[in-house]
Amino acid sequence: MSNAESTASDIVIRNYHPGDEHSWLALIEAALDSPYDWFNRRVSLDALGTALQHPDMHPAYNIFFAEAAGQVVGCAGLWRSPERTRGVGCVLVHPQWRRPGLGTELLQRISQRARVSGANRLDVGVVAQS
Repeated sequence: MSNAESTASDIVIRNYHPGDEHSWLALIEAALDSPYDWFNRRVSLDALGTALQHPDMHPAYNIFFAEAAGQVVGCAGLWRSPERTRGVGCVLVHPQWRRPGLGTELLQRISQRARVSGANRLDVGVVAQS
């Protein structure tokens, strides 16, 4: 089945599991046209490890992956400090999987997680690619 023929029911959204870093990195590299800074460094497995260890991350609860046929095609993450009432989110979807509402679904997941964790504001970063 091609990506254009796939439906929302073919996509599974789940939380982060240890070992997702390689698929996460592949998604970032496929979805972005230029080098992407992550915690002031070029995106790499090491940079993703730094993000996962950040005290405000809580990856098992705050990172979501969208999978289709076992391939990661989208992700969303929430950074939220308990001392602050705001969360910071990021949503990324593989170019071949854009437009079926996947980014919206991922955004809803981190928005719900932000509310549950006590945030009253969510700032979300969007990277526009051609």
